[in-house]
Amino acid sequence: MDSTALLLVLMGTVCGIPVCKHPCERTSVYNELSFRHISELQDSSVAPWEMSIDTASDRHPEHILYAGCKECTLRNMVAKPIMLQVSVYHNITGPAWCKCPFNLAVGCTCVQKH
Repeated sequence: MDSTALLLVLMGTVCGIPVCKHPCERTSVYNELSFRHISELQDSSVAPWEMSIDTASDRHPEHILYAGCKECTLRNMVAKPIMLQVSVYHNITGPAWCKCPFNLAVGCTCVQKH
């Protein structure tokens, strides 16, 4: 943690003002967006995946489905996740929220082995 971030955390702790950890930003509202995985490609893809749930009780949404890659079905290739960055919200106190980036695996693809 750099000195500026440490100073902000200490100021928030001393002054009683909730502070978001980097790289989050403080907000008084959050956009309630929900995403659903609606495709049935995970079993028919050459880079199949299985869906798992990431849970954090202090985060909105509390439960997030993510893709976990299985073995690539093509020779000399490996399965890698397709990543998407979305915003999640952590409640820090009352109406205060931290909007934070969350890296979400939404599927898998095959790439050449290195």
